This record gives sequence, structure tokens and C-alpha cells, in this order.
Amino acid sequence: SPLTPETFRAALDRSGYVTFAGHGGPGYLRLDDETTVRAGDLPALSGAVVTTAACNTFRPWSDGSIATAFVDRGAMAYAGFAYSPVAGYLLGVYEGLPLRHSWPDFPIGRIVRVQALGT
Repeated sequence: SPLTPETFRAALDRSGYVTFAGHGGPGYLRLDDETTVRAGDLPALSGAVVTTAACNTFRPWSDGSIATAFVDRGAMAYAGFAYSPVAGYLLGVYEGLPLRHSWPDFPIGRIVRVQALGT
């Protein structure tokens, strides 16, 4: 089925880990040319871990921040990008989702911490 605000919310409702790879901004995720998901569109979450490979989505200092909204709605952790995640190196490497960069000695919590602290 196509990705719509309703199917996106349904995925958030039933998943413990969600990765969104697409376009975004400080206050939204873009599902297609005419459709966005904003902070007010998010359902209550039950401790999900949410990651987005979308430009400018990790900007908790911005008004209407989608990053802050995920946590405020109940996400256990949120990881996104303050700038662009795609500089050519991510094209075609989405095999192994979810948790493509984790392993037993490097769990998702550490990944989120590293991303939050920067390099």
C-alpha cells in the first residue's frame, strides 16, 4: 500500500523500531510532493525507536521540531540528521534494515548517543 499519513501512523503504532528514508525538514517528514507529516500528526508512541534519513530533521531547537515531537509523543529515542544524510555514500546501502549499523557490542542506544553528541 502507498505511504500516506494514515499508513505512516499505523506503522508507528505497531513498530518498536521505525526508519524513514526520504525528504524532511526541521518540522516535517515529506511523504510525497504534496504530503507531509508534522508534529501534530504523530500518534502517541509506546517507546518506539525512530530514525530518519532525511535532511534537517534533527533540529530540536527549531519551533515545531519533528525530533522533539517524536520524543514528546513517547519515542524512547530519536535519531535524525541536522543536515543532509545523503552525500552519495548512502545510495543503495539500505540492505539489512533495521538497525543496519548496530551489533551486540554497539547497540542502538549507543548509536543514538553518538549521533546526538556528534563526531
